[in-house]
Amino acid sequence: MAAAPAAGPNYSTDLNDVAALHSPLTAILPAPVAQAVAQPGQLSAPAGPAPRVAVLLPASGPLADAGQVLRQGIEAAWKVDADAELAWYDTETDNVRAQYQRALDDGASVVIGPLAREAVAELASIASVPTLALNTVSGSAAPTLYAFHLAVESEGAQMALAMHRAGHLFPLLVVGADPLSQRLAQGWRAAWTDIHGRSPRWVVQWPAERARLNELAAQADAVVLAVPGRDWPALRPLLSALPAYAAASLSDFARPQLAWPGVVQLDMPWLLSPQAAPAARYPRPAEPLTLATERLYAQGIDAFRLARRLAGRDTPGLTLDGVTGWLSLRGREVQRSLRAVDE
Repeated sequence: MAAAPAAGPNYSTDLNDVAALHSPLTAILPAPVAQAVAQPGQLSAPAGPAPRVAVLLPASGPLADAGQVLRQGIEAAWKVDADAELAWYDTETDNVRAQYQRALDDGASVVIGPLAREAVAELASIASVPTLALNTVSGSAAPTLYAFHLAVESEGAQMALAMHRAGHLFPLLVVGADPLSQRLAQGWRAAWTDIHGRSPRWVVQWPAERARLNELAAQADAVVLAVPGRDWPALRPLLSALPAYAAASLSDFARPQLAWPGVVQLDMPWLLSPQAAPAARYPRPAEPLTLATERLYAQGIDAFRLARRLAGRDTPGLTLDGVTGWLSLRGREVQRSLRAVDE
């Protein structure tokens, strides 16, 4: 049985505002190197010469640990799939333009990064080669700037679609007070309103409106758990009779502790199906990570795989059976379809 993940911040909250991890990631990763040259791998795409992939990630500052975990995932994919040359650039918001230009001068044909939202905004108008940002892209941007992120709002939207397909009409939305829960609830409500043409009838703020749960649960036909995983045990006696839907990114518990039997959980294949393809193809982290940072590691794997395809300019209809979900390029955003598992 795998070791339980350590506690730590959830990097889905906001990659600009979270504190750094306090675990010694230097024991997992070597110091950044200037360049690494890959060996021939098993993956055929893209055709032609091996692309030079520039990776723009922070090696210092509040996002340094997140950058290190992403680096570890990128290197894990590079070692398996190869057929690429990697070059690393320490990137902060105040130097991202200069580092991007340096990468181009060094011959980069595709770029992974940057990570911070402000750094992505700095490149929005100047990205001149396929650039896979690891955060959301807002407003107008160059046609070669793509977004590949783990924003929790998209998980909320997928929960709404899953509930609609299951035939639920009267859901109860339970929302925690923390920012991540609020963002997931916002994504769920927007999608539910788009699907049904009306807002959900019942919304309960947890724990402030706990007294309303029994009454509303008796009228609802399903419940959305937009609350931190630490609160799920307290909700189980009140809601376990209802079909429940949850996003695993709200919890850093091991999967068997997430909620209760019958809950529908959405998560990435890397965590739900580690022994199945494509997750089984790539090595696990050298040391245990939190589930939040394990998701970043998986994002790094798929970022490299996507970058290799973008380097071949094979963007129309680009899809990938990813370790973070089924990936498809829609416009300039890589959309993830998660898997649902009944606990």
